[in-house]
Amino acid sequence: MTPTSMQALIVGKTLYKATLDASHSIPNPSEGQVLVRVAYAAQNPPDAYVLDPARSAAYRKEENVIGTDFSGTVIDSHSSLIPVGSRVCGWVPGNDTEIGSFAEYLVTDADLVIKVPDNMPLDEASTIGLSFMTAVHALSSCLGLSLKPKAADQVQEGKAVLVWGGNTACGIFAIQILKIAGYYVIATASSNARQKLQSLGADVVLPRDDPEETAAEVRTLAPHLAYALDCFSSSESAAACAHALGEKGGHVHTLLPVEQNIPNVRTTFALVHSTLGRPMSVFNLMTEKPTTSQLETDRRLATQWCSFDKGYTYKLLLEGRLHPTAIVNWEGGLAGVQGGIEAMIKGKTAGAKVVHSICPQESQSI
Repeated sequence: MTPTSMQALIVGKTLYKATLDASHSIPNPSEGQVLVRVAYAAQNPPDAYVLDPARSAAYRKEENVIGTDFSGTVIDSHSSLIPVGSRVCGWVPGNDTEIGSFAEYLVTDADLVIKVPDNMPLDEASTIGLSFMTAVHALSSCLGLSLKPKAADQVQEGKAVLVWGGNTACGIFAIQILKIAGYYVIATASSNARQKLQSLGADVVLPRDDPEETAAEVRTLAPHLAYALDCFSSSESAAACAHALGEKGGHVHTLLPVEQNIPNVRTTFALVHSTLGRPMSVFNLMTEKPTTSQLETDRRLATQWCSFDKGYTYKLLLEGRLHPTAIVNWEGGLAGVQGGIEAMIKGKTAGAKVVHSICPQESQSI
């Protein structure tokens, strides 16, 4: 007999603490969707934001399931794109909706998931979600860069792009995506991350301890630099990115809202949620919400990179040209998520994604 309920971590009524709901309804997939038994869920900063009313008043609801990144097995498919039994990964708008990854099951659109190669562990695959698509969205939709992957033997160094905060989850993916597309990648990071980022494709890795000095060095290395992705998104890092641009200025995109008024520098902020292609309450955090046209464009971008085994991402993973972030496996399953979030808030998990085991028997059907 098919169960109708599952365990899920919801926002709940207690401030700053998630609530484990042991009788949450299992969602039903609609046409074009799949039901996934979640094997692993990786955590992200927004999973902490939703527990803080001051940061999430625009979209916080007690019944929302938290968690965005996931990997697992498709146990019901209403799409010809994905067969039952497929191993998949991706992200869902957890925290903002009743579908989240900190749950035993989730429903998602078939064309927004990525097939996991047979040789990739599902815990590692769970990191290819929110941070990955944030990098794709920021670089393509926001900065306007062409990201079509080049063949491995055709990659040549093109125009320069600065990735400030290269050792963040988004930065790690941005470096790889840019390099695969043929850009000259300048990144900033702590000295102990330099070798790792260079192995992922960064042409130059500069220290971030002295932003003014680093900005000056970037201007020397790339005097015509016009694009920067700020993965830290503080007022200090955004200003450093702006000052690193060439004499003609350019475009700085931040992952959190940062206001700055610097001549010839355009500073933007947007939410990756627009790649889902539909209005969402989280957009209330933005001064200018994405238009219908922008939602349609961003949705096409997402399907171009996802779409199970038809998009760019699966092919790059299969070829070994795209690598997940480092992970820390956290103990305790759903009950242990709160501890992982608190450790993230305190900065104890920097440099790696915390991954939670949700349903270890991911191939088991319900």
